[in-house]
Amino acid sequence: MPQRPRTRRGLSMWLASTTTPVFILDDRRRVLFFNKGCEQLTGWEAGDVIGQVCDFVSEPDLAQVESFTGALCPPPEVFQGQEQSLPTFLQDRSGNKTSHLIRFFPLTNEDGRVERVLGTFSRIPEPISSHPNLDRELHAELAALRADLWQHYDISSVVGRSRSFHRLMEQVRLACCHRSSLHLSGEAGTGKEHLARLVHYQSDARRKAFVPLECRRLTRDEIKLAVRGVLRDARDEQTTRLSPGTLFLKNVDYLPDSVQDLLLEEASTAFGSEPHRAEDPTHSSASVALRLMSSSEIDLESAVSQDRLNLDVFYLLTSQTIMVPSLRQRPEDVMLLAQHFLESLNRDRETQVTGFADDVTKAFRKYTWPGNQDELKVVVTQARESCERSTITLGDLPFRFRSGQDAQRVGPTQPVEIIPLEDRLAAVEREHIELALQQSGDNKSQAADSLGITRARLYRRMQILGIVDSKSEHNS
Repeated sequence: MPQRPRTRRGLSMWLASTTTPVFILDDRRRVLFFNKGCEQLTGWEAGDVIGQVCDFVSEPDLAQVESFTGALCPPPEVFQGQEQSLPTFLQDRSGNKTSHLIRFFPLTNEDGRVERVLGTFSRIPEPISSHPNLDRELHAELAALRADLWQHYDISSVVGRSRSFHRLMEQVRLACCHRSSLHLSGEAGTGKEHLARLVHYQSDARRKAFVPLECRRLTRDEIKLAVRGVLRDARDEQTTRLSPGTLFLKNVDYLPDSVQDLLLEEASTAFGSEPHRAEDPTHSSASVALRLMSSSEIDLESAVSQDRLNLDVFYLLTSQTIMVPSLRQRPEDVMLLAQHFLESLNRDRETQVTGFADDVTKAFRKYTWPGNQDELKVVVTQARESCERSTITLGDLPFRFRSGQDAQRVGPTQPVEIIPLEDRLAAVEREHIELALQQSGDNKSQAADSLGITRARLYRRMQILGIVDSKSEHNS
């Protein structure tokens, strides 16, 4: 007797129960089917996965289903009708990682449009490097790295594997355990404010507000008014989520003298401590009402020597200090950061871009990134918007990156004579003060105002720098 053909319902039940891992996505990358074989392989149940949209992102928290569904995201070519086989590191709910080959089969309708994608898993017995796919390898490395950072530091919004990065993370971890003041020093674009926010939200002050103030852009009156308001709100006994928990002074070396005096006046009541000297760097008080954090692009000691920062304010700000490395000091982190920024842009997007062409990777590694992480993020964001394929190519990179490359290709300049730093800084300051005096017609009040300092301080700097008062000279 001929065997009866398997019914559609019977086939569906068989696919659901088979131990061969099979899944199906719709044209929006939403999981429609996830069989028993997939459940056994991954540790995720069908009820957890079905209905999830597979974005090509890495989620470090293994308790979140997104930590797995990123591996199910097909390359864009699959939705153009091409079959694809890609190696990947598959991480189950327990954190165990195995290498698998995922095969994606586009399923088209009568019009030739891809309506569904059928996917299967198969083990790769040999090392995954024998199946080169740099996008997926970098994605897997990023996912594993973020999971490790999440496990060790409860942090995943910053990534890196360099020694300097891990030293930075250890300093951040220690800063999260204290309420004493914290100063972050480093070049522009290195993410100092992001790290300060991270420390705030990992500390016991996370239920209060993080209040940033840009000292370089705000006027003297604006900064003073804002600081007074923050100090007043911090003393308020009615604590809410809007109550300030951390005051972050960005580019604190531009802080006006009057605000420096205000901080010293309020040090014992607002920050729970008096200004302290370097021999007691761990000093702090349990009665801290407001944590003080700051950042600068220069060494604050040089700001003190230039008479831009009060020495007592220096000690108030620097109970803890962190030197944030530049991207040039972390070359092995460049592509991980680029992939991190790219995958964050994939969330909730119709099209998914999975990585970077080889020549882009070479260009990124060769470039010195003067704008550090901020520049890298802008370049990746603009390239992602221009990209019409699954990977970013050289043609997608924005003009700002290409012009930066051209500037770095210029031959070496003639060597500049190196003179002592103090002499160089004094010469620059002298030239700046003389220009202000010239433009104000030797009106000391106007010159001091344009320089953002008091008249008394202007006279003091003129005397130290040997700037002759032309009016006094003329009168004599």
